[in-house]
Amino acid sequence: MSYHARNKGGLKKVYSNTALSDGIDCNPSPGKLYTGEGFIVLGPVSSVNPTLEIYFRNSSGKLVKGFIEPSNVENMIYSGVKVNSSVVGTNYRFKLRRNLSIVDKNNYVQFVLNAGNYIYTNTGTAGKTQKENLAINAYKKDGKITYYNGFVRLHYSAGSMLSSNFDLIAE
Repeated sequence: MSYHARNKGGLKKVYSNTALSDGIDCNPSPGKLYTGEGFIVLGPVSSVNPTLEIYFRNSSGKLVKGFIEPSNVENMIYSGVKVNSSVVGTNYRFKLRRNLSIVDKNNYVQFVLNAGNYIYTNTGTAGKTQKENLAINAYKKDGKITYYNGFVRLHYSAGSMLSSNFDLIAE
């Protein structure tokens, strides 16, 4: 199952192949992940190779595929604020840095949630067909928490650093 993650620490080189090498027969590295940078984990390459296949924002601002070592990778939800709500129980809350679409399981836009409002999640799960989507359990708009079993559509092209330019703020 794919999920949204962040690099917990240290500069991490992204490779273009599962061998995690820049050998003479391999394509050049598509980029790097910086500490605190968000990305999407598609999963391990295989049951015997723990190398992670990922989507990440490269230096050109495009979401591209790459491969990384599995160390210092953490589910993005743990960057959020852990809260307990009577509406959805224990979840991780994120504030929207910009207006984002709330979509259903078929990726149809239901409405737009404005910057400054909140989403709640407890899985970090990415969408099956639209990997940029993040599963949510609820949203908070105009001070009211509303249960919602769907997704928020994230835009990694706008930035992927959780501390400065990503769509979500841990607040």
